[in-house]
Amino acid sequence: MNVRWAFTRVGVATGVLMVTVALAACGSSSNNSSSATSAASSATSSAAASGTTTGTTTTALPAGYSGPESHVPTGYGTPKVKPGFKFVVGYLNPNAGVASLLAQQKGVVAEAKALGGKAITYNAVAGPQAQAADFKDLITQGVNAIVVQPQSPLALSPLIKEAEAKHIVIIASNTPADAPSPNLPGYDSDILQGTDVCAYEEVKTIKDADPHAKVVAMGTSLPFPSLQYLTAREIYWAKKLGLDYLGRVDTSGPTPAEAQTAQQSILARYPSANAVMAWFDIAAEAAVATNRASGKTSILVTGQGGDQAAIDEVKAGELLGTCKNQDGEIGTQAVMAAYDQLTKQHLPLPKKVSLPPIAVTKANASSIKGF
Repeated sequence: MNVRWAFTRVGVATGVLMVTVALAACGSSSNNSSSATSAASSATSSAAASGTTTGTTTTALPAGYSGPESHVPTGYGTPKVKPGFKFVVGYLNPNAGVASLLAQQKGVVAEAKALGGKAITYNAVAGPQAQAADFKDLITQGVNAIVVQPQSPLALSPLIKEAEAKHIVIIASNTPADAPSPNLPGYDSDILQGTDVCAYEEVKTIKDADPHAKVVAMGTSLPFPSLQYLTAREIYWAKKLGLDYLGRVDTSGPTPAEAQTAQQSILARYPSANAVMAWFDIAAEAAVATNRASGKTSILVTGQGGDQAAIDEVKAGELLGTCKNQDGEIGTQAVMAAYDQLTKQHLPLPKKVSLPPIAVTKANASSIKGF
């Protein structure tokens, strides 16, 4: 996606997450502050502490999946540490107050330390101009690589060219979010979070529960390509797997109240619907609450994102399922890619890799920790 969205339960403010401007939750008081941290101060991985690399994807592509991400590698080659090789990687966090993005940052920091380097992190919650200023500062500091989810790819274009001229490795996170689209100019590789796989998993979970489900997509009218891509792929897989797709109702924004309004509209417009595919966990949770208030507790609802509240609802049998993205591993893999490029290992880098999300159902919800 070229905009990523993130939410917390305390509120929402413009920022970046699922495709890559995130409506991120209010929770950080930093502006474009250079909250630079070294790997030594914030690494949390035991692998990092032992000086070994941490890169190993935790899931495989689901059986039966044949979408565009089935043709994309699920990770980079694990680099061999070169003794004495020092490097600095910059990570531009769209909003460090968002748990999933903080997990990605921790992955960057830990892997940089594990490979003998260090990470400098910035919190660009203030917006695209702040992110561009932080990007410029990383170039000025002479970093060797930058990992970024562009809040505004256009705003970063001149800086990407400047970084290219200085041979700085640029790794994108989920920008663009779909496997078929080419990488943005100047980016060495793009790490996908598995949006299409998640859409497939949502639909498969519904089909397993009811092979003849009458399903509605709860999307959003927010104009971000990655979010529109997710809903389009949910609809595609619903039809592909033989469910009875009835239609789509969009939320007008990212809040629970707006999702409740959308679910009320679904109940009114599609009274025969017994399944809803929501575009994000908070929307799914709001749909479950609306159904409960309306006495429609048999309606199956799925979400995506891996929010702990959603996982708890899956465990309780209230929410049918969700997908948890491998955000920490995205950070780890980004540094592995940069290190491979800098030390001439496993080249050429894949243009894209995709880290399949973890499908969360009642069968495994107790063993999955959310954000």
